[in-house]
Amino acid sequence: AQEGVEYCKKYRILQGDERGRLNLGGNLTREQMAKMVAVACRKTGMNDNPSRFSDVTEDMWSYVYIVAIQDYITDKTAKFRPSDFATREEFIECIIYASEAVTNVEEDVLTGYFSDANMVSEEKQEAVNAAVFHGYIVGDERGLRPQDRLTRAEACVLFERILNNDTSEPEKIPVDDGKADKNETEPEIEIPEDEV
Repeated sequence: AQEGVEYCKKYRILQGDERGRLNLGGNLTREQMAKMVAVACRKTGMNDNPSRFSDVTEDMWSYVYIVAIQDYITDKTAKFRPSDFATREEFIECIIYASEAVTNVEEDVLTGYFSDANMVSEEKQEAVNAAVFHGYIVGDERGLRPQDRLTRAEACVLFERILNNDTSEPEKIPVDDGKADKNETEPEIEIPEDEV
């Protein structure tokens, strides 16, 4: 997971809180997912359409990011639920489509390979199948766990696997945003060993 975290820090996909803490073991909210995907895939400012979600308004910090990635979310519900935690399948779908990874995979690598393949939502099967086919996700002894929450460290691993597979690197964003306390050192964080 360390390579993924370093990759995300290098390209400012993952940023800490006001004290610089990354909270790698914490779960990712859907609006945090939107920001990370929009930044990583350079989608911010690409969509001039208004939000299609009734619970996403222009006064929200995450508005531009949610609008930037809304076309990569197959859920046709009226609400985005920004503060809900993102599931593994939601994140996989969003990053696969936003990164324009190849999704037209003929072989079904979900059914028969993972005991919990039936837990993948029907509208997300194409993206999850492509992610498994290309080796972006490998599951663990418990399977794919598509409905489980995603940690920030797991998200970093997926970003590095998917985006680093591309030959072009994301545009590097300047590091100093003036928000972090320059005297604060980042605490030593133990990264979970679980496979993504």
